[in-house]
Amino acid sequence: MVKDLLISKIALARSTAVSLLLISMVTPTAFAHPRLNGVTKITPSSTVGPTIVARQKIHQDWGVGAWSSHSIQLTDVQAGDAIIVLGLYWNSTGGALTPTDDVGTLRAAVDQSPVYVQVPAVGAQIFYELNAAPGIHTITPPGLGGGDGDGTFYVLQVRGLSPSASLVAIGQSHKEGTALQSATVQLSSNAMVGDFVVAVGGEDDEVGTANAQVTDPPSGWQSIGVDNDANVNVPSEACFRPAPSIGNQSVKWTWKGDPTANVTTAAIAAFR
Repeated sequence: MVKDLLISKIALARSTAVSLLLISMVTPTAFAHPRLNGVTKITPSSTVGPTIVARQKIHQDWGVGAWSSHSIQLTDVQAGDAIIVLGLYWNSTGGALTPTDDVGTLRAAVDQSPVYVQVPAVGAQIFYELNAAPGIHTITPPGLGGGDGDGTFYVLQVRGLSPSASLVAIGQSHKEGTALQSATVQLSSNAMVGDFVVAVGGEDDEVGTANAQVTDPPSGWQSIGVDNDANVNVPSEACFRPAPSIGNQSVKWTWKGDPTANVTTAAIAAFR
C-alpha cells in the first residue's frame, strides 16, 4: 500500500514538471517583441531616439551687413553630442561660406555657397560635428558680405546618436524661374529606420512681403526654426526627424504669402 502511494506521488511530480516545462516554452511566444509578432505596431514616437538639447537661430537682414548676434553659444555640450548647422543665404562675398566652432571642427555635408555666387546668389548649406568635445561651444556664422548679404543661420544640438554615427546620405536642389511655389529635396540614397535626418529649404523673390508663410514644419517633420520676412531676408525653414521607415526621405516647402519667388534652394542630410 505504501509502495503504491509512493509510486503515485512520483508520477504526479513528473507530470507537474513536464507541465511547467511546456508552459515555460510557450509563454515567451505570447509576449514576443511586438515588432516580431505583429500584435502591436511600434510607431517612431514610441521608440527611444535622440534628444534635442538646443535649437537656435540668428539672422542677417538685407542692407545691415551684420548678424543679429555675433554667434550662438551652446553651454551644455556633453561628450558624444552632435552639433548640426544649417543655413540659407544670399551670398554677397562671391566665395565659399564657412561656419566655425571655437573648440571643434564643422564639416560640410552640403555646401552650395561656392556654386551659386552669381545673381540670384542664394544657396543652402549643412555642416556637422559628431562626437563633440564636452564643454561650451561658440558657433560663429559665416560672413555674408554687406549690402545684399542676408539669410538665416540655424544650430541644432543633438544627444543620443550612436558613438559610431556618420554621415550616410545627402541631397540638394536649386531652381530658378518665375512665380515658383515650392521647393523639394530628397536624399541621394535610401535611409534606414531611425536615421537622423535634417533639412533646410527656402526661396527669394522679386517683390518682398512681410510674411512669406513658409511651411513650418513640413508634414511629418519637426521644426528647428523659420524666417518669413521676405522684405529684408531670404525666407527659409529648417527641420529634422528620425527616419520613420526604410526608403528615401524627402521634404517639401511652400510659401503662400510670397507669389513672386524666382529662386528656390534646399539641402538635406542623414546620419546613422
